[in-house]
Amino acid sequence: PHCNSTTTGTVFPKLNVSVKPSAGDAVFWTNMDATESKAINSIHGGCAVWEGEKLAATLWIRSRHQQLLHAPLRSGRFDIEKLIHPRLEYMGVTRVGA
Repeated sequence: PHCNSTTTGTVFPKLNVSVKPSAGDAVFWTNMDATESKAINSIHGGCAVWEGEKLAATLWIRSRHQQLLHAPLRSGRFDIEKLIHPRLEYMGVTRVGA
C-alpha cells in the first residue's frame, strides 16, 4: 500500500498493510519483539490528510520495569489485551491516587 488516497491512514510498507481507524479508534503497535530486538515490520508512515482532520498522539512505553512487555505469548507476540487492559493488582502495583 501507498499513501495515495484518502482511504489510508498509517502505512506499514514491510507488511504491505495500511490502517485507517474509524473515528474514536486508536492504533497500537510495538517496535520491538519479545527479545527486545527491533521489529523491522513496525516501520510505518503517516499518510497525508486531504480531507477532514487527523489527530495523532504518541505514547512511548519503555521496556524497563514493564513486566507486561516481558511476558509474550508462546507465539512470541505480545498479549495486546494485557497491554491495554492491565490487571495491576496481579503485578503488586496500584494506580496513582488509588
